[in-house]
Amino acid sequence: MEPYLKKQLLYINLSILTAALSISLWTPLLPVYAQKLGATYLDIGIIGAAGGAPYMILPFITGSLSDRYGRKRFYYAGLALIAATSALFTVTNNVQQVILVRAFSGIAYSFIWPSAEALISDLTTLTKRTRSLGYFTFSWALGMLAAPPIGGWIVQTASFTILFLTSLVVGIAATIFAVHGLRTVREAKIQGDLLRSRSNSMTILMPVFLVAVALSAALAVVFNIFPAHLNNLGIDPFQIGVIFAALGLTRAITFSQTSYATKIGENLSMMIGLVILAVSLFATSTATRFTEIIIVVVFLGVGMGILGLLSISVTSKMATKEKTGAAIGATESFIGIGWALGPLMGGIAAETVGPTAPYIITAIVALACVIPLARRMARGSTI
Repeated sequence: MEPYLKKQLLYINLSILTAALSISLWTPLLPVYAQKLGATYLDIGIIGAAGGAPYMILPFITGSLSDRYGRKRFYYAGLALIAATSALFTVTNNVQQVILVRAFSGIAYSFIWPSAEALISDLTTLTKRTRSLGYFTFSWALGMLAAPPIGGWIVQTASFTILFLTSLVVGIAATIFAVHGLRTVREAKIQGDLLRSRSNSMTILMPVFLVAVALSAALAVVFNIFPAHLNNLGIDPFQIGVIFAALGLTRAITFSQTSYATKIGENLSMMIGLVILAVSLFATSTATRFTEIIIVVVFLGVGMGILGLLSISVTSKMATKEKTGAAIGATESFIGIGWALGPLMGGIAAETVGPTAPYIITAIVALACVIPLARRMARGSTI
């Protein structure tokens, strides 16, 4: 890889790491913040669903537009919106306002992920792509693991307002890193009707789309419902931060290890990831002590890490160059379905059935997604 490309990829990774730091300062503690404002489990589920709702549609649109107009402007906009989200949280004082700002954060994510992943695909060859996307997701996960304990400490020693202001400053830094590092990138802009398929139908990616839904539903439940459950178990904010740091560390390590997929195949790797995810979610429903929860989230991180990396890598490899953004955007939109429906259904289940019901339901969904992958393997198909 040319040195200048390595430098540009480095800045992409640095900016996404910093953005993740900004987001993860408040994400694990947002349910606790909502509880302080009087939120129920159902309210917390709605807050999580609000973050996922824009992501059900917008990633495909922004990904398609990035094919036509270039990736950078969408990436810059997403990072700036992340910083704006933190600023808006400082003025929230009721549950309804938190729901609106959480929806705004979903818009920000819709700009970041499809454009960044498509940009990395543009800058790398097929043989280097999985590794490069692995470093990108590793950078994201590294940011997600580093900040939660800091966020918990800030809340315990200061306030949620200080937490959101700190996140704002970090989010601004992420935007600056991206603009500085990518200023020399020259993008090829594709002309023509991008909605007209020039390759095989996206239906061949349906097993990957289903995996994306299962993964995102589990992530959404863990990030939006689980903190409130931990709070009710008597886990303090700093310990909650440590738990999510352990989850992030395991995901980061898994993201950085890409050789396993090459050795055993991406189909089988995703099936293994789904089984690990399902078993871990079942275990989550029974863990009540801090040490037990730490052990469970480590395995959760492995399953989530495998599925998060491969779902995007496989999509980018199957798409033609002129439709990379659209294909990645479609996958991210299916992720949005899980992000929207997961916390909503999880909040309803926790409220009506019991606090452990969301984890059992998402575990069943993950196991069900093994079936289409197994059928493809039986037919000799590859993904």
